[in-house]
Amino acid sequence: EDTYYFCWFYPVDNFIEQGYVCWQENNFKESVYWFEKTIAVIESGEDFDSFQLSKYHTPGSLYFAAACAWARSGEKDESFRNVYKFVEASTKEQAREQLEMSGSLKVYRGTEEWKALLKRLK
Repeated sequence: EDTYYFCWFYPVDNFIEQGYVCWQENNFKESVYWFEKTIAVIESGEDFDSFQLSKYHTPGSLYFAAACAWARSGEKDESFRNVYKFVEASTKEQAREQLEMSGSLKVYRGTEEWKALLKRLK
């Protein structure tokens, strides 16, 4: 089997890619580590360079990715923490649509917290 390596010039872009690679390997706890590392940089308020955030991702999309990875890791509180950040970073329509379509978050459907969240997005 061949081994492939990848890297991006900017550290934040490496964090994002590591998160998605771990996701594809079903290593959700490791995926969470990388997504949270990216989020910490974004939320720090410090200047950083990123090719990907300017073209392919938004803070909201990373909150959503982290929420899904936390959900797949069985960590409801951490997942909802990122779900709420995702909702705040999105339009109501976008948030509702993505939340309703997410296979990763379906485990929360039917819970009171989920119902209250969707009601808030109407």
